[in-house]
Amino acid sequence: MKTFKPFVQEMDRLLQSIARNRHRDEPTIDAALDGQAGRELRRLVPGEDRYAIGAFFTSSTMAEKAAARLKPILSRGGRVCDPACGAGNLLLACTTLLQTACSPRGTIDRWGQLLVGRDTQQVFIEAAKKRLAIAALSRSRETISVLPPDQELFPRVTSGCGVTNGDYLRDCDAVIVNPPFNRVVAPQGCTWSSGSTNLSALFLLECLSHLQARTKVVAILPDVLRSGARYEKWRKEIERLAIVDDVEVLTQFDEHADVHVFMLVLRKRVNPALNIAGDWVSVDSETGCVGDLFNVSVGSVVDYRHAHCGGWRPFLVAKDLPTWETVREKTRSRRFSGTTVIAPFVVIRRTSRPEHTHRAVGTIIGGADKWAVENHLLVAKPIDGKYATCQSLLKILKSEATSEWLNNAIRCRHLTVSSVRGIPWHKKS
Repeated sequence: MKTFKPFVQEMDRLLQSIARNRHRDEPTIDAALDGQAGRELRRLVPGEDRYAIGAFFTSSTMAEKAAARLKPILSRGGRVCDPACGAGNLLLACTTLLQTACSPRGTIDRWGQLLVGRDTQQVFIEAAKKRLAIAALSRSRETISVLPPDQELFPRVTSGCGVTNGDYLRDCDAVIVNPPFNRVVAPQGCTWSSGSTNLSALFLLECLSHLQARTKVVAILPDVLRSGARYEKWRKEIERLAIVDDVEVLTQFDEHADVHVFMLVLRKRVNPALNIAGDWVSVDSETGCVGDLFNVSVGSVVDYRHAHCGGWRPFLVAKDLPTWETVREKTRSRRFSGTTVIAPFVVIRRTSRPEHTHRAVGTIIGGADKWAVENHLLVAKPIDGKYATCQSLLKILKSEATSEWLNNAIRCRHLTVSSVRGIPWHKKS
């Protein structure tokens, strides 16, 4: 990350200029406190290096939305920490809600006691300190004759892992964090996951373990943690340790990171809970749902992995299928000895994005054959075995209400079995 150093030097020059001059270049200051850090990160640091450590800086819009959740704490002078602060975007958003002192130096000193940050990259910490100081000076028209030395500038913002040695978190009134989204191997003894998992899930749980009871947390997280079936146990563990105050679906993280995110607002429990739900996606129990009328599963054929042996079967592949129609004749076949499906049933494309007009695109499969189905398709088999029930499902999948529901329920790029099961069964669709 040494390649990011020129940005730190630029921030230092800007800070020195602001300290000396009453008349300031406001557009330059605004850029330094807004999107410049992210732009320079992408310009200066190779993509593989950024991805390796999960270095993606939060946009000012998203940071301000998160900081607003801490307004009561910040306005009364509470201490806030970002244990994965990067170049300080979330902490900068918090400063807009902090009171200033009578002098620029007083503001720097006051904020220096209230703002806490950690990051494994020393160069990011240096950038965060300079930018926080620029934010403090920009709130006053007075000049400052001598800036604090670097070691005294925001002394609670330091390099290091934010959760490995997390005792410092016990002194904080709130946590605001956008943890890295890298995929890592779950550690030995992990009770809710095994194998590859999302680092942000591990990070947040470890962070919670260090907090005092009632500490508030605002976290920006990948949507898969909210809606993915494989993170159901993680959600239950979160609710065991904390009271979930809100789950707000956001948008794509930014134009450069194709990950949809949500904001989780919670408070550390005094004592771990016993009875927990762990379900952050609402289902309308009055109307019923698709899962009441259909058995939903993933297609059983992984074409590159499964051997071409057994009997010849008509083979359903997503790219072959027309949308919103009925298919009765095969377009391709393969040998397959595994699970097949007897028509009628509906197949739904798993690849799905919130930007698509229809989130759940379906095709009815008819005929008398036993079909092999690739794993890029979800299979919805009517419990009553009727073709008419499949037709009703197709109308529901095509409805605007279903796309709206799915956009709230799951913003990942792949639909899951549980999300399709939960689609409300609107009888008037």
